[in-house]
Amino acid sequence: MKEKGITLIALVITIIVLLILAGVTIATLAGKNGIIKRADEATEKTKEANAEEQVKLAVLGSKDTQGKLNNEDLRDNLNQIEKIEGVPNQITDEDYPLTVIVDGYSVIIKADGTIKKPGKWKLMKENGETVITDGTTKLKIGDYVNYDPTRGGEIQETEHESPQGSDTLADGVEHTEKGNGYGNLYFSISADTGGWRVLGLDPETDEILLISAKAIKTIDNIELYLRGQTGVEWGEQELNEICAIYGEGNGATDARSITVQDINKITGYHPEVAMYGQGETYEYGKQTTYSLDVANPFKYYDTAWKSLGQGQNVTLTSTAYYYYPDTLTDSETDTTTGIDKESKEYEILFESEGKYWLASSYTRTYSDYADFGFYHVNSGQVSPDMVFHSNGTICSNANGVRPIVSLKADVSISGGDGSDTSTAYQIQDTTE
Repeated sequence: MKEKGITLIALVITIIVLLILAGVTIATLAGKNGIIKRADEATEKTKEANAEEQVKLAVLGSKDTQGKLNNEDLRDNLNQIEKIEGVPNQITDEDYPLTVIVDGYSVIIKADGTIKKPGKWKLMKENGETVITDGTTKLKIGDYVNYDPTRGGEIQETEHESPQGSDTLADGVEHTEKGNGYGNLYFSISADTGGWRVLGLDPETDEILLISAKAIKTIDNIELYLRGQTGVEWGEQELNEICAIYGEGNGATDARSITVQDINKITGYHPEVAMYGQGETYEYGKQTTYSLDVANPFKYYDTAWKSLGQGQNVTLTSTAYYYYPDTLTDSETDTTTGIDKESKEYEILFESEGKYWLASSYTRTYSDYADFGFYHVNSGQVSPDMVFHSNGTICSNANGVRPIVSLKADVSISGGDGSDTSTAYQIQDTTE
């Protein structure tokens, strides 16, 4: 009798069919849009929604009868959430929009208590590190990005002049001749910045913030001098105009000078809480009234420079302070409550090459005089740098400048690992 069986051809065909079915099954499970990937995405979205919901409940429980957020209650309620990070020791109005991270997912709280949806780029926590991610590229604080302010030499305007301005300012006259008060200084768009590093993510605009790796000097390799009354009156504008020339590169929206508020937000310093100089005439927030009986002569700025006359008086508020970023006090040996000295934030801001101006002015009051100037970062601390004295003494101080560049909210970044300038992340061509 003839035996029945499977022919070799039929066996091969069967195997091929099984392989095809197996391939389809694997693709369905593990492909780019496979079941496993979609399940992972669904899990991520669920965790993110859960994080947002917990923060919403904390916010809701922190409002008074008029619907206004109570900052102290909000701090306490947020701290009840498991796996939460980024809650300041003291929440003030300056902290908004406030970004907290719950179970690795960022949630942004606005001043009115509403929750802001993150944009293309958002903050997350991975393995204890803060990352800024679009879901593909993951940038860490301190990573280098190949930002080029000149767009490969396309931008023709390569220098900015910071003029001297008026040398003598008459009392009571509004002066329109801007300057630094020292001399004509020139800054080049192709200056040595040491590269550009990731500083953070702006929660209001969803823009990645870059900062020059070191303080920038003039084309003659000197720092920016701010001097006397002109330096006080125009210093902030001069700093921002100098830094603005670095904000026209590929992928950027603009650039400005770093400020003391930028530093304070990163370190967690709140001047109204720290109360620098408590009990002294220069205590932060303290008002001092001057007359010629106690201070003669006495010059001050109020929309224009003025001198006290006989029988006149003026009240000034002290806005000066200095602190170390790790202790958040004026003592280097106090307990660390700010940023760790091993952190990338500390490295970028306090261990970079060169001292630098912050585009934030101050007034410091004493019993019989006051001084005026700008904050700077020097020797690992934030401190005031005097430019003018109320008795008419002219001071001339010099520091570098450090631009902060804002990248477009929809910018694309890829490649590299960001560890140094040679392996910097690449900004994709976004030239309009």
